[in-house]
Amino acid sequence: MVTPASPLNLLLVSVMTAILLLGCQSVEIEQQLQHQARLASFLDEYAVLENKETEEWKSTSYDVLRQHMPNNPDGISADMLASGQKPTPEEKDAIFEWANFGMESTKEKIEIAKQYLNLDYVERFDATLFAMVGKRLELYEGKLTYGEYLAAIKQLDEQFQSDFAELTTYHSELVGRAEQRRARQKESWIRHPERMLERRREEGIQHGPLKCDEIGDFTRCRF
Repeated sequence: MVTPASPLNLLLVSVMTAILLLGCQSVEIEQQLQHQARLASFLDEYAVLENKETEEWKSTSYDVLRQHMPNNPDGISADMLASGQKPTPEEKDAIFEWANFGMESTKEKIEIAKQYLNLDYVERFDATLFAMVGKRLELYEGKLTYGEYLAAIKQLDEQFQSDFAELTTYHSELVGRAEQRRARQKESWIRHPERMLERRREEGIQHGPLKCDEIGDFTRCRF
């Protein structure tokens, strides 16, 4: 009969404690890897919407705007920034159409962000992306010159890119920590039976040979 104070019972308690601790770490690792998976899904779906905008911009409806502004802020030139012109009635019609498309696209982007990102980043993206659409409407209303509009868009895009870089860095660090913990977890699990064996030898406990089996990333050992 095994009594509560027997070496075998203490050994079982030790093993169960180690399993529970490793189980908690496994949950945390899994959560961090899920963060990375959500970011990857967000990036994939966001890219689809970006491509839709690129295709929309190819429409002949926006031909009158091409000399004044690009679809992508990266294409803003010094000459465009220096422009003091305001839109003509024909250009306003194209700007209004582009603003409407941008509004719908931004709504879709925010919905995607809500699915995959935490609230802080959703709110930041919401504020920046809708501010860009707002500037298009100000341009349409004649409140801004093309140069003023593009300067504002450039600044908003820099803020968006900064938030985006922070987001990807945050998720990369999460995954890095998860991988490190997984490696430490595996090493700890492999070494635990060795420490048990040494303790039993020190206590003069007789036992049979130590048998170990590989189970996924872990090693299960028994006497």
